[in-house]
Amino acid sequence: MNIDPPEASPSVTVRVRRFRDGGSVEQLTRLLRRAYADHAAAGRVFFTSCQSPQDTRHRLSKDECRVAMDGNALVGTVTDDDSVVLMKNLPPTAS
Repeated sequence: MNIDPPEASPSVTVRVRRFRDGGSVEQLTRLLRRAYADHAAAGRVFFTSCQSPQDTRHRLSKDECRVAMDGNALVGTVTDDDSVVLMKNLPPTAS
């Protein structure tokens, strides 16, 4: 899994799948922290903005997690506990 591709380009090949055992908890944690960084910088600190890989692993054990993959690039995640979706660099939805 790669979360830092050189200039990720929007793609229609994004696939959503269940987070698998053996997946990189560290990369998932980096994606989550990056997604919440603007909130933290503005003083709206959510737990996710500073959680550790161990915290991510613990949360994965409690909820179903799906990841959005653009090829090998991790571009988003969703969990079933609160239906929060974090997506970056995806094309706009066709109306």
